[in-house]
Amino acid sequence: MAVPDFPTFTPAHKPEQEGFRREPAYDPVLRPQFESGSEAWRSRVTKVPWLWSFEYRGMTTANRDTLMTFWSDTVSNGAAVFQWVDPTNNVAYYVRFAAQPVDDLEPDGMGLWRVRV
Repeated sequence: MAVPDFPTFTPAHKPEQEGFRREPAYDPVLRPQFESGSEAWRSRVTKVPWLWSFEYRGMTTANRDTLMTFWSDTVSNGAAVFQWVDPTNNVAYYVRFAAQPVDDLEPDGMGLWRVRV
């Protein structure tokens, strides 16, 4: 089975720059401490996985539904891997959702959505 691509939106919609984060998914170093107070350390992994978080503002209902259907049906509620392109460097990564996208109606009453991934 082919790895699905993250959906494209019509009209095109990109994540907001404000609040866009790319960070290590966890601390890659184990640091056990001994009773004497000394510390030892070693690498937990050879390659640190990344965690991205971002949000879409002003997303149409159709685009929001596309994203939520992708999450629930295409990638089985976030269980399956998919290909996503980081908009900051245009590099494609194989990723999976850490949690369900959170969607809220924008407070302006225009029927647009704010979706956090």
